[in-house]
Amino acid sequence: MSFSGNLEHLPIVDVMQLLETTKKSGTLYVKNDDILYSFAFKTGLILSTKHQDDLRSLAHLLCFKNIIDQESAQKIIEVCRNNNKTLTGYLFEKQKLDTKFLKEILTNFVELTIVNILTWERGTFHLSVDKIEISEEFKSFSDITRDELYISTQNTLMEALRIYDELRRDNLLEKVIFPKVQETGNVSKEEVIITEDILGLDIIDKLERKIPDVFTGIKEIDHTQVFRKKIKEFFPDLERNIEDKLVDFFIQLDSQKPEKNSNYTITYYGKDEFLSYVLNLICKSLGIFIFSTDAKETLEIIINQSRKKGLKTILLIDLENSTDININFENIDIIYFQKNWEVNDILKYLEEKALAIFPKNEDIEGAILFYKSILNYLKRYQNKKEIIYALMEVIENIIKSTKISDIKNIIFDLLVLFFERVYVFIVHQGFL
Repeated sequence: MSFSGNLEHLPIVDVMQLLETTKKSGTLYVKNDDILYSFAFKTGLILSTKHQDDLRSLAHLLCFKNIIDQESAQKIIEVCRNNNKTLTGYLFEKQKLDTKFLKEILTNFVELTIVNILTWERGTFHLSVDKIEISEEFKSFSDITRDELYISTQNTLMEALRIYDELRRDNLLEKVIFPKVQETGNVSKEEVIITEDILGLDIIDKLERKIPDVFTGIKEIDHTQVFRKKIKEFFPDLERNIEDKLVDFFIQLDSQKPEKNSNYTITYYGKDEFLSYVLNLICKSLGIFIFSTDAKETLEIIINQSRKKGLKTILLIDLENSTDININFENIDIIYFQKNWEVNDILKYLEEKALAIFPKNEDIEGAILFYKSILNYLKRYQNKKEIIYALMEVIENIIKSTKISDIKNIIFDLLVLFFERVYVFIVHQGFL
């Protein structure tokens, strides 16, 4: 099952509950700007969480719990990096923490990662079922105990919500925010009051004080190269001129910044990962929330979530690599994608439920036209819906109004959306 979407529409708690109830396995990636976390799942249970710098994040947690101080944490981090050790393995090796306490720390690490995500104003998620990516810290614990660590998803979410509420109440949320990758260079280097033989710091003076290699990649992102890399993942033998056309289209989409978010969502139901990627770029350029899934049970949850928020759903069904489904939801517009449409099939879907039908091209060059057609169609749909919603709001406000002057203002507010200059006159009966 592939599953991706926006945290503004489907919160992290709902996403993880869904993975638990459907007993999914895979890796859930959660991203916000330059922050990336991942959670490994196996049959709905959490196996691990992973940060861009697990070592520093876990040390931050130990400082928050007053197990070590900031200065000691920096020394230990450098020793672990220099000796290619995990913090979990180091603490157990030095007999600072036993397996019971290490399990508690790693479980709390998962909980506080969720707490961090709850503080975000926006973010995206993506579930990959192709691999279960486990953090080295959690692997180290499994090596020590000779057993995998399974963490209850439901219990973790409940504890994370409890921690979040308490910290927010006490204005302490900032204390548990994990440091960003680029923040990790500014650390105190003063000596700590702790013996070297306990922490294994006898080689500390020989270490070169520099930002680790993992941070050298923090540069201004070249979106052109990002797009080329993504294209090559799916089409490694694509001709350069076709690749250039795709990149140009993606750059055009990336440069468009919507003034506001749309009042409807799009859900892509299918298994075409590249099409899902393109649809995400298109919707981002238009300010539309989009979700992607190929599982019917997930689809139902997404649509119900949209309805709870009062958002209309456009359902994009890719018939090429997913079976048609019987959707029993009201107020949903359905668009179909398929290769090699037969005329009778087109007429059948248009008669029954389709808002539109898009034929998918066989070759990637033709697919570019297919992507552009979707973009332009959604633009027209968006403009049409904005006018309809504006008119509905005007009618509702006129019905509620009690004075003629109110009606004048209501109509004026509508007309200025479409005309540069507007004059509204009130003509009383008999004056015309």
